[in-house]
Amino acid sequence: FQSEKRKAIYIEHPFAVPMTYAVDADNCSFINDGSCGDCVKACPVNAIDLKAKESKKKLKVGAIVLAPGFKLFDANRNQNFGYNLPNVITGKEFERMSSPFGTTQGQVVRPSDGQVPKRVAWALCVGSRDINKSDNPHCSSVCCMYSLKEAYELKMKLGEEFEATLFYMDIRAFGKGWEEYYNKAKEAGINLVRCRIHTVIPVQEDNLEITYVDGNGELQKGEFDLVVLATGMETPDDCVELAEKAKINLAQGEFADTSSFSPTATSVPGIYVAGTFQAPKDIYDSITDARAAAGNVARLLGDTGKEAEASEEKTVTEEAGEAKIGVIFPGFPWQALADKDLKELADYALGLPNVKVALTDYASTSPEKYLESIKESITKEKLNRIVIVSSFPQVHEDAVKAVMSSAGLSPLMLQVVDLRDVSACPGEKCDEADLDKIKDLLRMGVSKANLLEPQEIFSVAVNKSALVVGGGVAGMVTSLSLAEQGFGVYLVEKSDHLGGNALSLNTTWKNEDVQPYLKDLISKVEKNDKITIFLESEVKSVRGTPGNFESVIARKDGTETINYGVAIIATGAREYKPSEYLYGENDKVLTLLELDEKLRDDAKALKKTKSVAFIQCVGSRVPERPYCSRVCCTHTVEDAIKLKELNPDMDVFVLYRQMRTYGLREQLLLNARHQKVQFIQYSLDEKPVVSANKKKLKLIVKDPILGKNIEIDPDLLVLATAIEPNDNTALSKLFHVPLNSDGFFQETKDEGLRFSGAKVDGVFFCGLSHYPKSLDETIVQAEAVAAQAAALLKKDMYKVERQVAVVNPDFCAVCCTCVRTCPYEIPYIGEDAYSVIDPSRCMGCGACVTECPGKAITLQNLTDQQLFSEIDALLSA
Repeated sequence: FQSEKRKAIYIEHPFAVPMTYAVDADNCSFINDGSCGDCVKACPVNAIDLKAKESKKKLKVGAIVLAPGFKLFDANRNQNFGYNLPNVITGKEFERMSSPFGTTQGQVVRPSDGQVPKRVAWALCVGSRDINKSDNPHCSSVCCMYSLKEAYELKMKLGEEFEATLFYMDIRAFGKGWEEYYNKAKEAGINLVRCRIHTVIPVQEDNLEITYVDGNGELQKGEFDLVVLATGMETPDDCVELAEKAKINLAQGEFADTSSFSPTATSVPGIYVAGTFQAPKDIYDSITDARAAAGNVARLLGDTGKEAEASEEKTVTEEAGEAKIGVIFPGFPWQALADKDLKELADYALGLPNVKVALTDYASTSPEKYLESIKESITKEKLNRIVIVSSFPQVHEDAVKAVMSSAGLSPLMLQVVDLRDVSACPGEKCDEADLDKIKDLLRMGVSKANLLEPQEIFSVAVNKSALVVGGGVAGMVTSLSLAEQGFGVYLVEKSDHLGGNALSLNTTWKNEDVQPYLKDLISKVEKNDKITIFLESEVKSVRGTPGNFESVIARKDGTETINYGVAIIATGAREYKPSEYLYGENDKVLTLLELDEKLRDDAKALKKTKSVAFIQCVGSRVPERPYCSRVCCTHTVEDAIKLKELNPDMDVFVLYRQMRTYGLREQLLLNARHQKVQFIQYSLDEKPVVSANKKKLKLIVKDPILGKNIEIDPDLLVLATAIEPNDNTALSKLFHVPLNSDGFFQETKDEGLRFSGAKVDGVFFCGLSHYPKSLDETIVQAEAVAAQAAALLKKDMYKVERQVAVVNPDFCAVCCTCVRTCPYEIPYIGEDAYSVIDPSRCMGCGACVTECPGKAITLQNLTDQQLFSEIDALLSA
């Protein structure tokens, strides 16, 4: 695989934190043989000490969070896959190659000859779900989806003639939106072959041959230009050593052993775990872990931290004089600008109206010092506007805004010049056309910056209470976490009791008893003085702003008005009641939860049962409910094992489409197979057929291995039915939180991985109302949401630092267009007969601005004058 050449002093990757140079000790001449040492002489600030010795520090802390990550399976350990061949690469290497910062600037090519491949194969489960070559029985949870993503994106880039083939065991698209992506990849023409390949064989021209068995049982051969190995996750050896030092227990595969009821707590009190050290998982779930662990640490340590205070922002007024602009060029160590080009741009910027400073020395100093130099320039030059010129503003913008605040300058006085559309790629040289385009963009940005106007920062006093809607496990865990941090909680439950769906559960997938935990949780919630419980109650109205909401709660005996700072929606979901497979017509046809009830209350009768069949995906992954319900496969395998334990001679059949026992749950599937549970795959086109004769069930399904129909006569038929959302329409409108097409609450997508926050600040959701998930996943998300909510509640004031819509009363015709248009229902007609927009609630979406027929509404710092000035600046060259 091609590697990029670099020196022994380097920046590890474009987004390294901190963004500082490092010495590669393995390749440093001075460290290896005492020669050279030129870097020490060259460094103007004496930052390099090549004779530095390893030092140790002893820290006294109240808690520890272990998040050391994972390593990828070394594909050399299984030579059958041909990793030693030139055109066989790993998924990680593919990601590096397809990145614009990679060795080929985003072009996927064959390492052997640099040619663009026409046929690429992905081999999944390399080093996962394998006890023969890798000793890794677990599923790595992410490989299916990143392989699908790689194949789909390459297909979209290279077009119809490109062939992408995935060899898989099961496509585990269990996450939110994953099934939709899986279907999109199939529709795009990605070939999906259910087969675990044995060997990759080299053939002519460094091509690769794979022999496999297709869905019809026929032996096939495929020749490919490139093969990508989806290597799985493992726990690194040093992480195992770390666990031994911390004296925490490890579970299967040497992952940290945690309880389902406290998923981030290890076996040692005060030591928590997050991310892939707990189990294989994706970024989304790793962030959930991290937030939950941080929240648990906060609960343990109490209010021992202190939030950094920004200095008071100065107000820039017309009386203060003309604009004084600072232009910043951050982050060019990885950009395609040579030093001379950067200097040329800086000189050009200094020639633009009212530009006083142009900072370009990012690469010659640390990020901290560079940010400090920005602050010094703001203070020394009395700068009142800042322009960022960056290819990655999302990386730099928040840091610069923080510096502006600390220097007393409003972050709203920032203008971003986004260079992502400049044609040059990282690693390529900018030509004159690129430089001219950057100058055009720079000229436009400075022109608008000159017209930026200081905006009032609105502040709202934060009410130190929370509203939690839903009294299931998610709602109770969130409530208890906030209450134990000293915040008041209003817990509103629609039914006459707490507990939710967990009341129907027997054990977790780790075989832990749910009911004792649930009983204890309910008791703690009911006894906590900080928690006010409303049973048989509903939220009827919501008004106010983040940090200070007001709601009317409809109780059985009347109404009550409450005030709170944040809201958490945890309304759960329900088990789908099917109309197929004789459910409701024959008492031998049950759902999984109904089987759980029998296992709990009538195990002796079940012990006499001779045959049980399960049908998976009943109501899931169909046009009416196109999503995967995530928990059904694991739940079925759990119950199948329990039935075999009751009666080892019982015949247990599982009819499935894809077995999605992801992560460490794969061990359950192995256990079930060892206990002779029989698994038969079926397709949506050939679903099982169920009939009954004299109360005797008959089930017919096509066995893909035998290639013909088989008949099963089960004593019980268990349907793994979908988890479907409750009717959240009313709450969605009250809190202005959108629902996705499936009816679950939709998280905002404009802030990266803000997984459980709504577009409206101060509103969160968790548990099954967000998406189907297991009990342990519900608990960890609830803990994470509590941590996010607590972060807002700990503030004394909530500041609105965003562009908001402003009404000019003189132009308002009281047509009410804005009132009807606003998705958040913010505008209203005030006493003075013109539209009023509360700046503390306005989200700055601009919908009212575009719809207002009289141009009575403008978005701060996006005025017509400012936009026209940019156009004039562009045309002035």
